[in-house]
Amino acid sequence: MRRHNSHRIAPHRERIRCITFDLDDTLWECKPVIQRAERTFYHWLQQHHPRITARYDLDALIQNRIDYMRANQHQAFDLTRLRKNWLAQIAAECGADESVVEEGFLVFWEARNQVELFAGVRETLLTLKQHFILGSITNGNADIHKVGLGDCFHFSVTSAEAGAAKPEKVIFQTAADKAGVAVGEMLHVGDDSDRDVIGALHCGAMAAWVTPEEQLQWEHDLLPHLVVSHVSELPEFLLRERA
Repeated sequence: MRRHNSHRIAPHRERIRCITFDLDDTLWECKPVIQRAERTFYHWLQQHHPRITARYDLDALIQNRIDYMRANQHQAFDLTRLRKNWLAQIAAECGADESVVEEGFLVFWEARNQVELFAGVRETLLTLKQHFILGSITNGNADIHKVGLGDCFHFSVTSAEAGAAKPEKVIFQTAADKAGVAVGEMLHVGDDSDRDVIGALHCGAMAAWVTPEEQLQWEHDLLPHLVVSHVSELPEFLLRERA
């Protein structure tokens, strides 16, 4: 597949009324954010709930969380609730005060929203917002206002709110309903070929795949309408010949 797949977006460009964006790994790199947030949370535990850190070092606590979340995949659409439930279990196991649930989650969540945007993201979103309804769709619990992008979007949708995560159709339909457009008038932009691209295509939306050149491998029958290496490339294709 060619990286700049503009020949596929051209026939559909005038149909686009709304553009939705995935957040993690599309607008910023997620892994270092989560790693830093986990360290911040652990240091807070050491100060306020040492019974937990006496039993678990950082790596062991993270592995415990991962194991818990894997065992409770039916709740994976609501990562906030899932993490709080895990914290409640850890508190009970270690004899820690139950205040760790709400207070500990807030410590993690504040750090989780301290992100470093990819270059040009904010400028690109503000440019596109002049021509389209912009929204975010995320399976995570990042907050567009906390990360400093609240003014770049008209709305946001989380999997917790929709009651289902990408690639389920309901989360894309929830976004279309919020935007007041038909699903077929929506272009979803994301890095995950399954959750973002195939999910959007299966529900009737258009899709743009954000992927670095060296990772360019497509393994599905359905094709994205546009492929870019960075969201800053989107205006070149979406605003061409647009009034």
